[in-house]
Amino acid sequence: MIKRMISSVLILSVLLSIISTAAMPVYAADQYFGDLVDGYYLIDEAVDLVNLSQQINETGTYAGAKFKLVSDIDLSAYKDQVCIGNEDFPFRGEFDGNGHTIKGLAAETNDSRFGLFGVAGTTESVTVIKNLTIEGANLKAPRIAGILAGETENVHISNVTVRDSSLEMWTKGSIIELVTAMGIQGGGLVGYAKNTKIYNCESNNNKVFVDTVGG
Repeated sequence: MIKRMISSVLILSVLLSIISTAAMPVYAADQYFGDLVDGYYLIDEAVDLVNLSQQINETGTYAGAKFKLVSDIDLSAYKDQVCIGNEDFPFRGEFDGNGHTIKGLAAETNDSRFGLFGVAGTTESVTVIKNLTIEGANLKAPRIAGILAGETENVHISNVTVRDSSLEMWTKGSIIELVTAMGIQGGGLVGYAKNTKIYNCESNNNKVFVDTVGG
């Protein structure tokens, strides 16, 4: 009798455990980045950045979250697939490069507000981007673009280096129209920065140029 009671209790415990586990929500963070480590989601390969870009741009997932690189990242095989944050869902939170390098970022797009980060930051809270090197990026975009970020607001950027990269900005019209009427803004680091603080950052051997078509 006692053995049967013990067996019944064990079976009930297993069933409750299964039911409890099934009821727990599965978050995208668990699928793409694993568990939190000291409050950071860890990024150790290129596909992690691709997933992060897609999740933020499509649904705004990870608003306010913190991310950290744990290895150098090569995006050469992922052209046109990484631009973290847009006007609808800006990147908000913290991105710590942890002293690592992202190389091979490449894209040709018709979207404005483009870079490794398309749009970063909001008025509600401070966003942090730090300790990162971007090397060998090659971007082509209209209007507002930067190799690190197209547009930032209320962002603190520190210890970021962009080197050996190029940004080509294009549009229809003349150079004068481009600068005055259309508000073309581009930079080796950030295209348009609003209420943004930049500390100890470098832009080395980068090319930013404008190409006009017609007009």
